[in-house]
Amino acid sequence: MLFANVLFAQNVDPNAVEPDFKVGYLGYKYKGNNEVAVNNYDHEILALSTPWNLEIPSTVTHNDTTYTVTSIGTGAFSGCVNLQSVVIPNTVTSIDYNAFTTCNNLQSVNIPNTVTSIGDNAFMACGSLSSVTIGENVTSIGSAAFKACLSLTSITIPNSVTTIGNNIFEACDHLENVNIGSGLTAISNHAFSECVLLKTVTFNGKTYNVTSIKAGAFSECSNLTHIEILDNVTSIEDNTFDVCSEILTICGYKDSTAETYANANGIKFVPIAELEY
Repeated sequence: MLFANVLFAQNVDPNAVEPDFKVGYLGYKYKGNNEVAVNNYDHEILALSTPWNLEIPSTVTHNDTTYTVTSIGTGAFSGCVNLQSVVIPNTVTSIDYNAFTTCNNLQSVNIPNTVTSIGDNAFMACGSLSSVTIGENVTSIGSAAFKACLSLTSITIPNSVTTIGNNIFEACDHLENVNIGSGLTAISNHAFSECVLLKTVTFNGKTYNVTSIKAGAFSECSNLTHIEILDNVTSIEDNTFDVCSEILTICGYKDSTAETYANANGIKFVPIAELEY
């Protein structure tokens, strides 16, 4: 059989777990309750098929037992330079640590609504990744999940997301537009730092739950000209807008944390009451 003696990825990610079984060019790890994680891929098969357009199956059968694929495991496709696109089935609920790190030719990903968590570094340094759709039931996105995705130009964080890790979009140097959903409670440390082409940051609606903007969140965003900060934001940490302060206008309510921060850091402040809608 073609796949009987294929060589599976070794040491691509030091945190990756060896598969319990393989079917075709993918390896799987048991999770219990007839569920598995896809957690490895075969290098020899990839060498014969470039580029690779991957469709992860929703179920897989091994030794006459059918398992549901519910997660993409740690380091599952890390360093898979042949991977160009991936279809994630509606059975998957989590995308784990380093799952697609440095997949340099991965161009697009659609994260289905069944997924609730995206792990640290999940898509970090996917240099060709230009299109990302985050499912509407994701609640947490880990640190550096999309760091250094150099081709990404826009991103929408859906209303379901309540937490994002540090450095989540750091050094996405072609990212221009960010739309932040109403569920997020804090903009994390260096979340968008070094996004040198970032021009607009908008929030989904006139109310949102962000109460703090952490250190360096928008540092070195040298093209950021405008951000609206409502009065529920009670904490803006040091160096949040370093380097972009000369061209930046903060819009907010008078006597708010936003106005205090702007005045203390030499940033232009415009009261929301003076804006035209």
